[in-house]
Amino acid sequence: MINASFDINRRYGEKLILDSVKSRTWAFASPWTASHIFFGSNMLRLLENISDKHPAIDPRVFIQAGVAAMTRHGSLPRERYSILLKNVPLGERTDVISLDCQSNDVLSRHDAFCRTLQDPVITEFAAIALALLYVTDYTDLQCVEVTQRGERADYWLGRSPGRKEKLLEVSGIDNGSKQELAEREREKITQVRKNDFCRKEFFVAVCEFCNGHSIFSRNERGRA
Repeated sequence: MINASFDINRRYGEKLILDSVKSRTWAFASPWTASHIFFGSNMLRLLENISDKHPAIDPRVFIQAGVAAMTRHGSLPRERYSILLKNVPLGERTDVISLDCQSNDVLSRHDAFCRTLQDPVITEFAAIALALLYVTDYTDLQCVEVTQRGERADYWLGRSPGRKEKLLEVSGIDNGSKQELAEREREKITQVRKNDFCRKEFFVAVCEFCNGHSIFSRNERGRA
């Protein structure tokens, strides 16, 4: 069962939103357009919101997996989830956010979903949910299509449905250290660079759920 403190935590999450709005710092998030802006650290992100941001795909199974992966290690909202941003848009910085899902439809299917898929599959699907969230928050792109098997990446990103512009590779870790996260990111960067369809830029997201760490990086094909 999902932790019974959901309602209490949700009320705290609503307070977190109000507090964050009062004290937020705006930052430019995208290297492509100065009009794309996001709330700074400690803002509450709702997993179900990615559905509207990626209309070319159906991310519902990923949202469901995100809830399952995070509630293995505590209740929602998941506070102080850190994202190491690399070259998104430039340099390195860390954002710390809170993650929640307030969709009754998703929450009502939680137990059945956890009985349907193996844990490693849930972890990978959950990582895709977070990756889509990061694409929404930190770029002006959306997920437009899954890649084909053997193409050394997971999804195509573009500015609108049908435009395959940049590759996204995603990896999930249930319980790992920051060092393991960094090593996995390096492996995935090397993997995508071997893709014959890889253009100048691509993105890699590696997400860990027990300790609450992610890396989201923008990379160039020809630069090691």
